[in-house]
Amino acid sequence: MELTHKLAVTAYLYKEGKFLFLLRNTEPKVWAPPSGHLLKNENPEDGILREVKEETNLDVKVVVPVSIWFGEWNGNKLLSIDYYVEVIGGELKLSEEHTDYKWVTTEELSNESPIKLAPCLDLKVKDFEKAENIIRLLQNKKQNL
Repeated sequence: MELTHKLAVTAYLYKEGKFLFLLRNTEPKVWAPPSGHLLKNENPEDGILREVKEETNLDVKVVVPVSIWFGEWNGNKLLSIDYYVEVIGGELKLSEEHTDYKWVTTEELSNESPIKLAPCLDLKVKDFEKAENIIRLLQNKKQNL
């Protein structure tokens, strides 16, 4: 049986109305949320916890999947499960994979400042707006409990 695609996970860390983006130091040198491929037989939720820890030194908990992305990456089909995660510990310290980080609002993403989403990753502002709506609903529900 031939597999049709690889599986990745992406973390939407959201704080004070902003999403965390990391600048990769290898090609493509683009801004993206913490993310990565799953290890063989790795549970996706365990994978996103591992990737965030490796890339940011932050401990997080998975709150909820906010979207699923399917497209092409490096000539291969790729499926990514995008999770909203909350920081529960640690201090932000970048791995050697990244050179910078920024917390960015969806409005700033729309204006392409201070970062621009890379077309090669097929990330779209509407994906972050959708995630932000879900996150705000969850936060409001939590406050009303």
